[in-house]
Amino acid sequence: MDKKGNTLVEHLLSVSANAIGGRWICDILHDMRECNKTRNYSFLNALIEELQYRASRMEDRLMRIKDVKAYEEKRNDLKREIEVLEEKQTSLQEEIKVLEHEKR
Repeated sequence: MDKKGNTLVEHLLSVSANAIGGRWICDILHDMRECNKTRNYSFLNALIEELQYRASRMEDRLMRIKDVKAYEEKRNDLKREIEVLEEKQTSLQEEIKVLEHEKR
């Protein structure tokens, strides 16, 4: 029984009807434990598939976060390089002004 007093089957049906919002992996594992506790394994394959799907999505998201962090580091490196180049540009422009002034 879940927190609302529904049987496991009722709970799984209500969750599958609301699958857009998703469930926590811990909830899926809880339902697997309920299958074992009641010795009703009829939904176990579906729970395994759901768990695998959720875990795959989580891994995919973690990889995207890792990629974003790498891009942010590269962006920060490029920003620092731009700052150095702008400082050089300013320095060279000042040198040009000094040389032009000396030339006169």
